[in-house]
Amino acid sequence: MDDRLIDVRDEAGRGVLLTDSSDISGSDAMASTEDTARRIVDLEAENAELRLQLAVLASTDAATGLANRVGLLDSIEMATYRLARMQEPFAVVLMTFPQLEAIGDEDDYLEAIRDVGALLAAGVRSVDKVGRETGSTFVSVLANIPEDHVEIVLQRTRASLFAVSAAASLPGASIDPHVVAVSLATTATELTASEILDRCHQFVDDGGSEIRSI
Repeated sequence: MDDRLIDVRDEAGRGVLLTDSSDISGSDAMASTEDTARRIVDLEAENAELRLQLAVLASTDAATGLANRVGLLDSIEMATYRLARMQEPFAVVLMTFPQLEAIGDEDDYLEAIRDVGALLAAGVRSVDKVGRETGSTFVSVLANIPEDHVEIVLQRTRASLFAVSAAASLPGASIDPHVVAVSLATTATELTASEILDRCHQFVDDGGSEIRSI
């Protein structure tokens, strides 16, 4: 569109021709605003994706690709929420493998850690969570499972560990973990996720029974 000439007068009454390019500048301004808005949306999407990636990294064990303590606590917290809201019982199973600590070579140790972690993860349902808390200690969070079914899971896990011990590069004929399971089925519990996991460690230190209800 051609610029329009506007005839106006200055204070002395002299004629002055001004160029009115408001149509063009208005269109340009609108296009610029739309481009800026789209860019903001794109940046927000990129930032959201980066935050998600950082959250995943922060909750993942680098050695095994499973959940770390942060990821496990998140799963326990979600399970306690579902227990309170929907009365879904759950269990936290803590397994320590002293045999893994006996491996002197670091590469063999990491390979054994990964093998055991993969085996434990393959033995649970998709709704469950398996992770390595630290060292040779693994934790399984079993969702929506009554206490009498927890023992079945433990028996199946032990059988699988014994059957594939050679694949974990461990000496001896089998992997024999120290297992403690805590079953939660009452909505009255006020324990936090961290307290529940700490309670599992306490039971290990006490040398108590394999399955306890709290």
